[in-house]
Formats: sequence, structure tokens, C-alpha cells
Amino acid sequence: MRRALLLLLCVFGTGPVWAGSSAVQAHAWVAEYRVHDGQGDRTLVLVRSDDRVEYRLAGEPVRVWENGADGLVHREVFVADGRIVSYTPGDLRALGRNPEWLSLSHLVDPALRAQLQAQGARKVSALRNARAQRYRGEVHGVPVQLDWLDAADLPAQYRSGKGRAAYRLELRTLEQRPASVAFTATDGLREIDYADIGDMELDPFARRYIRAGAGVAAEH
Repeated sequence: MRRALLLLLCVFGTGPVWAGSSAVQAHAWVAEYRVHDGQGDRTLVLVRSDDRVEYRLAGEPVRVWENGADGLVHREVFVADGRIVSYTPGDLRALGRNPEWLSLSHLVDPALRAQLQAQGARKVSALRNARAQRYRGEVHGVPVQLDWLDAADLPAQYRSGKGRAAYRLELRTLEQRPASVAFTATDGLREIDYADIGDMELDPFARRYIRAGAGVAAEH
């Protein structure tokens, strides 16, 4: 679960469009979170449609996952370099790095709620007129608190552990935008298959990617 969270930009728009809109299927959720972990405080932007999810963290490539008939496809988008590195379902299986779609697309696996006790509804401070269901309990001896937004099927708040060592995830903004503009634009970027990276020794981008640990990010 934490590995999916760590894969873990300001969000534009005029405001939330909640579930129930006739245009929901043409839109993607855009959620901005404050993340606190061993690396300190960071901002994570999640963009999610029915079969696609995107993670944006400052200083890292944009990471995109698509849930297809043959399994997950992963892409790392390096906008400044004009490159995309793509992993097929076979690549991910060969690497032994094939995360669960539910954890990727929801940040926290929704099934976790079944292991916790419901504590009633709570107002979500980041959203006007929105309430989330709070859950509390312990998982493998670790205290967990989870506030869940049913409308977006996303966490409003998640905390695991105690004190400064606790992992914390807190929603800052949430809206729906047209999927055609919500995800990072990739027009004009060159896509490279992960399987071909090792044969591109003369390519400066490929050399940097290999030195940074090619394939490591795909485990999340």
C-alpha cells in the first residue's frame, strides 16, 4: 500500500463537479494532496479516469498507469526531455513489479475500510459542503485513520503510524475536469519501449535513465 502511495502543479478549474453529472464519464478526477513521509512534506497530484491514473510529484517524471485487457501498462513521462518510457504488462511481470490497480487508482486500497471501524461522517475542511466517512483501527499493529469520500471514491485523509514517523496524506483540492485536458499532454514526445533502453548506449537520455536505475520506478 505504501509503495503505491509513494509513487507517488497546481490544479486549474472552476470548482468541483460531483458524481451524478451527466458528463461524469467524460471527466477525470483531479486531486491534490499534501504527503508527509520520510522525505518530508511534498505535494502529490492524482488524475484518474475509469482506466487511467496519473501521478505528479515535483522533481520526478509524470507516472501514468493504464488498466487494459492484458494488464497494467506503465509510462514515465519526461516532459522537459521530450521522452516517454513505456512498460508493457509483460515487462512489469518480468520485473516482478505489478501493483494492484485499486491501490494505484485510489491511493489507498478501498478494501482497507473493511479492516477498520466506522466512526461516523466528518466535514472535509478542504471542500465546501463535503463530508467523508471516518474509519479507525489497527492494521498489523499499526494505528490507522482513514477519511473516505464516497462521491470521488478517494481518501480525504489517511494516516498510518504515530508521531513524526507517521505517514500522512491530506486532501487539499478536488475537482473534475474533461479527461482530454486533465492528463498531461504527450503530443510530440518520443516514446521508448523499456525493453529497448539497454540498446541505446549512445543516447544521452537513455544513459541518464539507466544510471538512475531503469525499471526501479515501475515497482510502485
